[in-house]
Amino acid sequence: MKAFVGIDPGVTGALAILPEEGPTQVFDMPILEKMKSKERSTIDVLGIQKLFALPQGYDLTVILEQLHPQTKIGAVANFSMGESAGTLKTFLALHYHRVIQVLPAKWKKGMGMSANKDLSRQKAMELFPELADQLKLKKHHGRAEALLLADYGRRLYGKQY
Repeated sequence: MKAFVGIDPGVTGALAILPEEGPTQVFDMPILEKMKSKERSTIDVLGIQKLFALPQGYDLTVILEQLHPQTKIGAVANFSMGESAGTLKTFLALHYHRVIQVLPAKWKKGMGMSANKDLSRQKAMELFPELADQLKLKKHHGRAEALLLADYGRRLYGKQY
């Protein structure tokens, strides 16, 4: 059986799993609890591993949003995003998942979207009405984008794999 996983990387990101059979699931990115108030949040690799615990026999295709340095945010935020992306890439490489990286502009264009986070939430609620309660707040944009990434992968690569 096939499953498509969409990942919006970063500590405020999310993961969505669209299995061929069974319910679609979406999760906030698991993060490690900060030990000190000034410490940055980091991704919890063991938490991610638990989320990938699908039943035996699933053929996973992971759609990972490709990050690049942004001039609109500071160096610390860019470093944090890069660290998160590196953690995710390492986890995925070690577990031999098929990973397709796609730039935000490319997948959003493919889904008829813009960079607007609210539009991402609206589109995800239209496509996944059963998950609307998990997408209703502005802070749920990461969940919406993870769902849309997984759906983008299913539409584009579903017949190939």
